[in-house]
Amino acid sequence: MIEEAMDANLAAEFWSAVEDCLMRFHNCEASTAREKTHTLWERLRYTPQPDAFRDMIYHEEPWYIACNLAGREDVKLRPEESALYRTILTRHRLAPKEDSESMMAGI
Repeated sequence: MIEEAMDANLAAEFWSAVEDCLMRFHNCEASTAREKTHTLWERLRYTPQPDAFRDMIYHEEPWYIACNLAGREDVKLRPEESALYRTILTRHRLAPKEDSESMMAGI
């Protein structure tokens, strides 16, 4: 299971950040965001793929996962949204250790 390869608390924080992104940036209702994230998380947890394959999703930004779940893969984070996104990452203990501005440039 993913939790064996990755801290379970950190995994929960990751999915909570995805849920927050769905609500804040894609106007999803809380229940819809929760259902979308939970469904994907459960599907990944129980997929027959090796742990390394399942863990790859955690190398992606929660922003991109949320965009994918919202069916809006082409949406880019606008400069005026970057502070809110950093707040979400910080709240969920996912903020990058290096310069946040350089990390946000590619989103």
